Amino acid sequence: MSEYFMTSGTPAPKIPYTSRRSPVYCTSHMSATSQPLATAASHRILSASGNAVAAAIAAAAVLAVVEPCSTGVGGDMFALVYDATKKKVQGITGCGRLPADASLSDLDLATCDVPDINGKFSGKMVTVPGAIKGWWDLYSRYCDPTSPDALPGKHYSMPEILSPAISLARDGFPVPGPITSNAWRDGVEAQVRPHHSGIPSDCPFTNDSGVPPKQGEVFKNPELARVLSLVGSGPEGFYEGSVASAIVQAVTSKGGKMTEADLASHTSEWVSPISRPYRGVTLHEIPPPGQGVAGLVALQMYGSLEGGRDMSEGDEAHAMVESMRVGFERARAKVEDGMEEGEVEALFEVGDEVDNFDWSKTASPGSPPSTSCTVSFQTYDSHGSSVSFVNSNYMGFGTGIVPAGLGFTLQNRGCGFYTAPGVNSYSGGSRPYHTIIPAMATRPAAGGGEAEDFVASLSNMGGYMQPQGHLQLMVNLFGRRSMNAQEAV
Repeated sequence: MSEYFMTSGTPAPKIPYTSRRSPVYCTSHMSATSQPLATAASHRILSASGNAVAAAIAAAAVLAVVEPCSTGVGGDMFALVYDATKKKVQGITGCGRLPADASLSDLDLATCDVPDINGKFSGKMVTVPGAIKGWWDLYSRYCDPTSPDALPGKHYSMPEILSPAISLARDGFPVPGPITSNAWRDGVEAQVRPHHSGIPSDCPFTNDSGVPPKQGEVFKNPELARVLSLVGSGPEGFYEGSVASAIVQAVTSKGGKMTEADLASHTSEWVSPISRPYRGVTLHEIPPPGQGVAGLVALQMYGSLEGGRDMSEGDEAHAMVESMRVGFERARAKVEDGMEEGEVEALFEVGDEVDNFDWSKTASPGSPPSTSCTVSFQTYDSHGSSVSFVNSNYMGFGTGIVPAGLGFTLQNRGCGFYTAPGVNSYSGGSRPYHTIIPAMATRPAAGGGEAEDFVASLSNMGGYMQPQGHLQLMVNLFGRRSMNAQEAV
């Protein structure tokens, strides 16, 4: 667990087993999530010939219920969709902005980086939650049968897609463990309870005794069930009305400047992925303000180094580490909201680094902060379309702020801004440097042109580790070792 999960003073118990997972193969459809209940919800749709987007939304909603210490409707989402009909990858950026009236002068620079309710978990770090609008925009484009881009397969309405999540929240579910239950416990004590220091039994995400539920304990969240039911009728059920009012009241009571206008004006952004080739396979990432560019810069540099040397295993590790450092150095120095295409492309110029690479020592200074938490998952349908999806609160329960009567926490994506004027500075109406990055791998389709054949949908959890994970997965899957999917992980 990350450092912000350990402030409760209780060490996480040792996990008493070592995984021995085998790769899973199928001939029709597949979903992979961090929770069996979410996988089951997506599989229900896929097995009835539903499409990958509907299945992904179903999984995202269930994960928001059963793994609130990593994700939720108060967070953001990003996704890449491989449309098998058009043989094309499309991206959606579902992240919110800082309130329009927020400014750098609002922050106390002495405390804003401290993991407590006056710093990283304060209302000033809440950005507009983008997840619900992102879910609905995906649905409207790919699941609404009247849309020209609707994917083939059985049609599901949004209430049908959300019904498993609503039932689990209303009727209860066994808390997963031990990893989720440990993170849930630590997150409640470090993030949620400090904001709700009244009667212990009134603390959100605790049981009737006021303590975080243990693994296997049945937990109900009827307030979240009500929110999801409202969302089933449209995103307005979240961004307007009583839900929006409760969000604004919660944020402003904790020092933030969120308004109902900030919520009502929120939009997702459809984006063309940025990409780079590696051994005949193209890796696609979401463009800035996401950090996918860090992984692509690293992959491009590593591919160039690999092509010029018969590398030993030690050389391979050294080249990956140094390439990733270059990727992080450039991303952290340049990535921000509103980057132009040319500015992004300039980040891929690694000729000097390759020509001057020293195989005997480290050289580049790029080094990311240590973080974890998020959910990422993949769906693939029987028609050949696929979704790579990431949904997150950022740091565990995010800020830990729970709007009254809503049953979810608000994210703390404002921590992704820098607290100095310049690139990616904390400023009203801006989107922060974002860690969550879905990825997709394709090959050029036979016959030339822009058509792409699907190869893999991939992503991984872990904050700033995500682009490194993408680099490692690409090298392990398609490099000289040609690992299977489980070995590559």
